[in-house]
This record gives sequence, C-alpha cells and structure tokens, in this order.
Amino acid sequence: MSSSDGNLHVALLPSSGMGHLLPYLRLAASLIHHQWSLTLITTHPIVSSAESQLISTFLSAFPQITQKKFHTIPLDPVAANITDPFQLQWETIRQSAHLLSPLISSSSPPLSFIITDVTLMSSVISVTAKLCLPNYILFTSSARMLSLFSCFPSIPSSIPKESLPPILLDSNSSFTKNFSDDSGSLKHFNGVLINSFEELEKEPLEMLASGNLTKGLPPVFPLGPFLPLEVERISLFAPLKWLENQEESSVVYVSFGSRTAMSKEQIRELGYGLVLSGRKFCGW
Repeated sequence: MSSSDGNLHVALLPSSGMGHLLPYLRLAASLIHHQWSLTLITTHPIVSSAESQLISTFLSAFPQITQKKFHTIPLDPVAANITDPFQLQWETIRQSAHLLSPLISSSSPPLSFIITDVTLMSSVISVTAKLCLPNYILFTSSARMLSLFSCFPSIPSSIPKESLPPILLDSNSSFTKNFSDDSGSLKHFNGVLINSFEELEKEPLEMLASGNLTKGLPPVFPLGPFLPLEVERISLFAPLKWLENQEESSVVYVSFGSRTAMSKEQIRELGYGLVLSGRKFCGW
C-alpha cells in the first residue's frame, strides 16, 4: 500500500451516522493525493437527509470518486426490536451483506482492497474472504476504545465496570451482541486504520502495536488527524453569518446531535415552545 502504487483501486464502505460517515469522506479526500482510484459505496436508503446532502456535496466536490449504491433489503423495526434508526440501518446492512458480492465483483478495474466500517465487520468479512479481497477496518473511535474493543467481551478485572459505556453492560442488547461479534472477527482483517496519532495517544497505540493486548490483532495504522473538509463548512456558513449579527446571549441553540430520533409530535411541540418563548433560535 505504498503511495507509489498509482494503479490501486480502493473501495470505502461507511456506515450510517455522521460520526462514521465524516471520517470516511475525510480519508477518501486524503487518498486522492496518492492517485488511487476510489469507489465510495453508499447504503440506500440513507438514514438522514443531512447524510444524504453531505454525500451529494462531497461527490460533487470530488468527481474523480466513483459512487456505487448498495440497495439493502428493508428490515421491519418491530420484528428486529430496534428503535434506534442508525442501529436499524446497521442491522439492515448486516442482513443484506450478501448483496455486496456482485457489487464488489463488478468493480472496474478490480478492487485492490476495501475499507469497511467497524460496525459492519462481522457481516462483511465473510463476503470479502470468499472474493479473496483484502479488507481493512476504519475504526472511527479512539485508540483507547480500540484496545477495549479488541478484547471484548473479556474485560480485564482492572477495569471498573462503571467506567464502561452503559450499553455494553446490557448483554441482551443488539448493540452489545454486534459489538461482540465485530470484535471476534477482528483477527480476520488485514489491518486497522484509525484517526489518531502517537502524540495524542502514545500509550494505547504502543500497547496495540506490542501484540501483548490481544493475540492475532492485525496491524494498527494511525493515520490521523483527519482534517475537516471545505464541503463540511459550506452548510455551516449561512447560520454562522446570521449568528454573528445577533446580540450576545440572545439566541437559543437547540441541538440533538445526529442520532436522536424524535416523533413529529415532539418536534412540533418543541417548535411551538420556541416560538412562544419569543426568543430567536437556531438548531441542528
């Protein structure tokens, strides 16, 4: 994978959620400088309009990147017992993973390797293994989290349970099951790419590289920091310009992040409350 290999063709398979999508787009933009051919595999339907808009803007800014649409088989959220739309999308991709085989096989020129999102590891590795296609993970969290992930569900006794994310303490949750399955498939990958660097996480990166933490752990490549792209700033320009013209402490900012699922009734009631407050407001 040296930068001199100008004939490489790399596919990137991100998952849903801005925290997963943005690192992929930033990585793709950096790989362009190596003169590699890049294919971005986008899952459809896309969970949020924000993600859809970002992908569209990104591909317009980087026309040299090919898009391949991965159409999944719809999954009933009631039958799957999943209320989180992003977790539902992850499970939908898992259930439709077999459809990736013809999508990957039809790539021209043939793929050199694929970079898979951490949430899709255990379902995608069997597909790429059958195709004899090297598969790397893009781990979208920290190196310290990767060290926990690599040994899950076996947690060292020295780690207090209260320091773990609460969702990982629920062994019956679909998130915890998938987290464990993905961790178990780690040794089958060719390497782990991570948005970090030695000056930021020297201790965990050294531990991961030592081979003493988890047997069979593939090489870890810290590639960070992934810098924000200009296309990310475009959508923020208009509201920031408006905010600069407002008096200090005069605007209510409403933010739920990119993963909060709210009903139309909840959004409507929130909107009524903001209007009745008589205060200027903006939100995301």
